Amino acid sequence: MTENEGTIKLDNLLCPICFKNFNNLQKLNAHLDIDHGFIDESVGSRTSSLPESRTDTRLHQKKQIKRDHWVKYVPNSSLCSHCNRLLSKSTRPLNCRKCGNIFCKMHCTNIVKLNIDAKYDPINGKWFHCCHDCYTSKPGYKDFGASADLTDDYISLRNSRREDRSLQKLQLENRLVHLADGLIRVNKKYKGKPYYAFKRRNDISDLERSITPWKEDKHVSRCHICQQPFGLLSRKHHCRLCGSIVCDSISRRCSNQVLLYFLQEVTLDLPYQEHITKKEQMEMPDMSVRLCSRCVNIVYSSRKIEQEKKESLSMLLSKYHSMSTVVKVIEGTLPTFEELLQKTETTKTEKTVPNSNDILSLAKLREKLLRSFTTYTVLTKQLLVIEPTNRTEKSIQDSIKIVSAEFINDKLLPLKNIPAVLSPDKYAKEQSDIPQVKQFSEIMNNLSVKEVKAYREELMVLKEQSFLIESMVENAKALRKFDEVNTLSANLKELSLRSSEIQKLLGENGFE
Repeated sequence: MTENEGTIKLDNLLCPICFKNFNNLQKLNAHLDIDHGFIDESVGSRTSSLPESRTDTRLHQKKQIKRDHWVKYVPNSSLCSHCNRLLSKSTRPLNCRKCGNIFCKMHCTNIVKLNIDAKYDPINGKWFHCCHDCYTSKPGYKDFGASADLTDDYISLRNSRREDRSLQKLQLENRLVHLADGLIRVNKKYKGKPYYAFKRRNDISDLERSITPWKEDKHVSRCHICQQPFGLLSRKHHCRLCGSIVCDSISRRCSNQVLLYFLQEVTLDLPYQEHITKKEQMEMPDMSVRLCSRCVNIVYSSRKIEQEKKESLSMLLSKYHSMSTVVKVIEGTLPTFEELLQKTETTKTEKTVPNSNDILSLAKLREKLLRSFTTYTVLTKQLLVIEPTNRTEKSIQDSIKIVSAEFINDKLLPLKNIPAVLSPDKYAKEQSDIPQVKQFSEIMNNLSVKEVKAYREELMVLKEQSFLIESMVENAKALRKFDEVNTLSANLKELSLRSSEIQKLLGENGFE
């Protein structure tokens, strides 16, 4: 760095915006002020030291941009088009060079190349400030670029691999059938002849090698699956279906010695000619086959999936599916119930008698909801008393307990505010000043058997929910979650009040 005539010269200066190279700092400042619009009119141009002819030429180029579409700035009156902020000198009001709207400095920081007509020109244009909308609207900004549809290629590749796997599976199944039939025949041939044990082992070895060619031991030094080297503690074993050399590590389970009875029991769909019973397997425990994990996966994985599909769900999942069905019924009925409820309450404010059809529909929907909530509560209790068999079921059970309590609080508690049409005493008092109008209390004073049943079901649900919330309050107190205690106590109080109201309505027809 040298100083010459009061000017500091630097080499290889790059513009932070367009990355153009400059050989001194003044040229870089001039470029930023003129091309990128960083000039500060209050301070004055920073290009005074540049040659006069070049400065005038570049300023002339900048002035050529179209400005008749700019919104005029009015001090202490103009607002930012983006944030509606009152503009002043401190906020540096700027016009977007593209759309002409006025913005604060914070929301006019993007730059784009424009020509003298304020149109996009990425090749011959100059850099100017613009708003975010104009920046994102420029050609090519939202384009995805070149694309190629490889779906057909992937489908063909997948189908070819499926075919290869199917052929491999068919080949291994045929080998398994021949191996199982041959082992059973050999063992039946030498059954009860202990003196022929050596010949029996030789026949079994010849049979296993005839099923598939075995790889040579001397050419393999690592396990075919886990790639662990063989040694004194890791012996070499051949898979009887593919012939690969694998280890017998207990932790990695690259190969296992599987009893012949279990192999046939799981693959009963294969055309075995010879079968071994469980009793025969117990008499000859050495009738087993060593298989690698890959062959087991190919032959038995799909059968395991199909078998699991046929098995019935566990008790916990069965109850959960029943609860989900009830939830769908409740969520499908509630909107219609709330709509009728709002319509009935509107007639109350207008001091008119509600439509009898609406009242009947409302009562039916309410009864349906109460029955559904009762069923939901019973299913929840049955699910919570199920003894989980593992940690996963325990976690599922705890989650369902929390979700069910929240569902009851969200859906059932709003039903505690029975509308005036279903609270006859209060409604009759409010309607006493309307002459020559039949009181709705005359309809609801004498409860029918159906209504008594509905009230009893609701009362039972409320008592069950009170019991659940009481237990939740005790748990919250034990965990010192006092904010939850206050909320649960308020819900419990509302349930108690509603229970008392229903008990009064039922009178002698109620129960403790």
